[in-house]
Amino acid sequence: MASRIFDEEQVKKIRKEYKRGKTLKQLAIKYFCCESTIGNIVRCSGAYAQKENK
Repeated sequence: MASRIFDEEQVKKIRKEYKRGKTLKQLAIKYFCCESTIGNIVRCSGAYAQKENK
């Protein structure tokens, strides 16, 4: 499966849906990616980390 890059708007939407109770599996199916990718997004890690405020 090819890599998928999510823009900031999609990341915000994924995090919001997760907070409202969607599971990682449900989000992975919806956004056509693996659960670990969604897990990285909701935990703010990897390529989806928030920028540091200095």
